[in-house]
Amino acid sequence: MNSNARAKANTNSSQEEIAILKDKLQVLDKQMQELVYAVGHDLKAPLRQALGFSDLLLQHSQGKFDEQTSLYVSRLVHSVKKMEILLEAFLNFGRASINNLQIEKVDCSLLLEDVLNNCNEIIVASNGTISYDKLPIIMADPKRLTLLFEHLIGNAIKFCNNKPTVHISARQVDKNWQFAVKDNGIGIDTNDFERIFKLFQRLHATDSYPGAGVGLTICQRIIELHEGKIWIESELGKGSIVFFTLPANIAEDNK
Repeated sequence: MNSNARAKANTNSSQEEIAILKDKLQVLDKQMQELVYAVGHDLKAPLRQALGFSDLLLQHSQGKFDEQTSLYVSRLVHSVKKMEILLEAFLNFGRASINNLQIEKVDCSLLLEDVLNNCNEIIVASNGTISYDKLPIIMADPKRLTLLFEHLIGNAIKFCNNKPTVHISARQVDKNWQFAVKDNGIGIDTNDFERIFKLFQRLHATDSYPGAGVGLTICQRIIELHEGKIWIESELGKGSIVFFTLPANIAEDNK
């Protein structure tokens, strides 16, 4: 076999391997969709019932149980509520991880305006200020991009002990747009930079900062599905900047 024939055979072999991997990915994607649907359908309803009855039990127990029993009931309600938060976090992660992206042309400035409208209640409640530069037009999944910005803005507001100030910007770096979400929050220790992107990893007690420790994991998964990268720069007490990249595949529209 000459060199051209060998090269052609290798190319065909590589294409077959890619096709097999794509088929496996589609199977895994379908399994993930089925799992998310099953969990959402089969667990959410009984969990809500358990939460409802737990709340009723807590209300009717006032003044009727001894101190120890009342404590047990309170812990039961707390545990059920925590389970509900974890379940919803798992479902959100599952939905974000499914690979069937709906890619279309997205004006990030307009999308961010919608996100800020969605987050208006928490922004007003925190007395926060959100500003942003003119953002690019890209090809992306708008629903997942919306979820990404909602998580990042929500985190910036939640992890701030003063008046939150958040600024969002973007600049083109080689063949990518590099976004930056800068805040004036409590900051993160450099030793925790990798840990915060892991599923259900929390740096603070839920009593201080509520949540399930899944928001940044979802953000990372969304960026990976778009073939980008996400990382953070921060210093304790001096705020954080979350960077992420998205392909600049329609840069001509941004000139």
